[in-house]
Amino acid sequence: MLRALRRALKTRDAEGWLVGGAPRDLLLGRADPDLDAAISADPFPVADALAQAGFGTVVPLSDASPRVARLAGRRELDLAQVEGGEIREDLARRDFTINAIAISLSTRAWIDPYGGIADLRDRRLRMISEANLRDDPLRTLRAARFIASIGLLPDRPTSAACRRSASLLDSAAPERVRVELEKLLSSPRVGPALAWAAAAGLIAPALGRPVTAGQVLAMVRRGSFDAAAVRRLPDDTRLRLRLALLAAALELSPEEAVRWLASRRFSRTAAAGVARLLRLASEAGRLTVADADARWAWVRDAREDAREALLLARLLFPGSSRSLSAAARALAAARKPPRVGGADLLAWLRMSPGPEIGNILRRVEIEGLRGRLRSRNEAKAWLLEAYPPASGADASP
Repeated sequence: MLRALRRALKTRDAEGWLVGGAPRDLLLGRADPDLDAAISADPFPVADALAQAGFGTVVPLSDASPRVARLAGRRELDLAQVEGGEIREDLARRDFTINAIAISLSTRAWIDPYGGIADLRDRRLRMISEANLRDDPLRTLRAARFIASIGLLPDRPTSAACRRSASLLDSAAPERVRVELEKLLSSPRVGPALAWAAAAGLIAPALGRPVTAGQVLAMVRRGSFDAAAVRRLPDDTRLRLRLALLAAALELSPEEAVRWLASRRFSRTAAAGVARLLRLASEAGRLTVADADARWAWVRDAREDAREALLLARLLFPGSSRSLSAAARALAAARKPPRVGGADLLAWLRMSPGPEIGNILRRVEIEGLRGRLRSRNEAKAWLLEAYPPASGADASP
């Protein structure tokens, strides 16, 4: 794709530079699937040429100055027009020095006017200017993301400037805030980033909820966000679990968590997943070692979310470790229930269709999970004993 981009620029006597995350990730030895390029030409004809060469579909991102076009394909490429054709002016408007690095597409020369390469080597996060942060307050939250994802440490002027701009974060579009929160919370280790963001006053405007720095720091000190079991999770699962931890820290019910996440522009599916985790974890926290029936019913109802819900319950209810361990043992010992459906109940028990069918099937499934019913024949015999057909009814299959 980059070769095709070079050719498209050359035919238009234009210059281009790789900017943004690509130079940074090259220095970190990471593969960046998406690319950003600043070019001295109108990006739309260039994007059209690449689309005609089979590299994707053109998606307009901005028709105002600077014009931005996206080439959406197997690998995304954003093309932004450099105002005045000068790359250094473009870099001067960026957020942090580590993002103000460019690579010339024609000469392959590195352009680093603000010392971003040295800052990246020293794991230092340094702003270009406070005015740039105030122009786009979302950049303050992005600082927390770089603490989590790269392990950078903001210098004092940058931290102070973010603190002064924190109140402006309320003006950022919720959709953009949500993207930053997703990237932040899916990072392997977020405790230091959340602690820094709390001290900078960014957490409340980012979450859209009244929360104090003390509350966030207490959560971080408990170690829930960066527990080893949480860090081992896949990114999307880690994100969901941490959102549930935040919702619990905000003392939100599952229903309130759905409304909160919707206000932050999370999808309905994501919000429902967090609410289900909260509900299952709360139910698991109320289990007792002695009540095996309730424990197995929980395993059945939790289904594929059981392990994640148990992890959340352990983090939220450390005093329930014995009952949660019993639930974990039940989950590990669960067997595959026999295949029994509503039609079987109608035939075996001569029942009429109704809600009771679902209740009985649930009981069959629970008994199957416990290993008490291992075949359809055992299930049928158990059903005929527990729910004998009306007197005189033919119970043959």
